[in-house]
Amino acid sequence: MNAATFPAPQPVALAVALAWKASPDWTFETKADGKRGLLANGELRGRALRYRLPGELPAALAGCTLDGELVGNVYFAFDVIEADGEDLRRLPLRERGAALKALQSAFPDWIRPIPTARPGQSGSEYLAEVLIRGCEGICAKQLSAPYGVGWLKAKRLETFDVVVTALASTTRSVSIGQYSDDGRLVDCGKVAVFSLSTLESLRTGDVLEIAAQGRTVKGKFREPRFLKGRTDKPAADCVALPSQM
Repeated sequence: MNAATFPAPQPVALAVALAWKASPDWTFETKADGKRGLLANGELRGRALRYRLPGELPAALAGCTLDGELVGNVYFAFDVIEADGEDLRRLPLRERGAALKALQSAFPDWIRPIPTARPGQSGSEYLAEVLIRGCEGICAKQLSAPYGVGWLKAKRLETFDVVVTALASTTRSVSIGQYSDDGRLVDCGKVAVFSLSTLESLRTGDVLEIAAQGRTVKGKFREPRFLKGRTDKPAADCVALPSQM
């Protein structure tokens, strides 16, 4: 399978996910915040890159292709699309999940199954649980569907106050930052501002409220969205917590 054609879960609003109920045809799994990759033939191949394997691949996994995410030095497998040379993509997830479970005894320490909800646990309960643990969110997958079909995802959404540090009218975006606890203005990436009138009204030093799916390991906001300007808040008060920088 070409890594460039990875199926991706469709995003849904957090409010929708908080209403997900337990269902015999759906399973809920932790959304790993890592590097997506197919593990096959002794290689871990992403959409455009190859990643170094954290360890040796057992011979028992030869002829298998796993789908998962590399987080640090751990590969979290959430699907198997080939086993013993047989293409499993058309099988329902319920059968692919059983095949993946059968392979787990051959997993080395650096390969682990993705954590999932307990039997009978609702999606809303599991989402609240993983967010408390600091995870990115969850994926909901239909057990009767083939590979890549019936995948949904819901992720943490937080709001932040940021300072405009530079304007880029040609791309309808602004660079943003926050102050560290020692007074440094730290770059936090860019956010798009699609309203031209709003963009033209902004100046360096203005305060914005944005929503984002948390931060990357480098402190940049993940998938930031412009919400509104904050004329009621001085730029100096846009201070990130030390753990966020």
